[in-house]
Amino acid sequence: MPPTAETSKERRRTFGRRADGIRLVTMTSPRIALVKVSGELDVASARYLRAALDDVAGRDIDGPVVVDVTDLRFIDGSGVRTLLDGGRRLGRQGHRLVVRGPQPAVARVLRATSATAELTVR
Repeated sequence: MPPTAETSKERRRTFGRRADGIRLVTMTSPRIALVKVSGELDVASARYLRAALDDVAGRDIDGPVVVDVTDLRFIDGSGVRTLLDGGRRLGRQGHRLVVRGPQPAVARVLRATSATAELTVR
């Protein structure tokens, strides 16, 4: 059930710019954090995801951190590394990073790099 203004404080923040090929929107509540990624996650844009995950890591959240990659068209090794490093940082803080909805091309890269051995991908 999505959070409402009556049940929790929800926070939205946008990182990145379309010019960088990526758009990130974060939404947090006490129960879950969602980072929605669209566009391309590469060496030029990975820093924006890193900033979004760092922002979420500093919040008081009881549930998982979900990175929704449904609208992500491309990911390279630096994007995979950012997901792995973010998952490790969040894990040290007691959170679980879940990658949700990868398109076939993105899923292939995650499998080829063995990131699926370390990340929860749904």
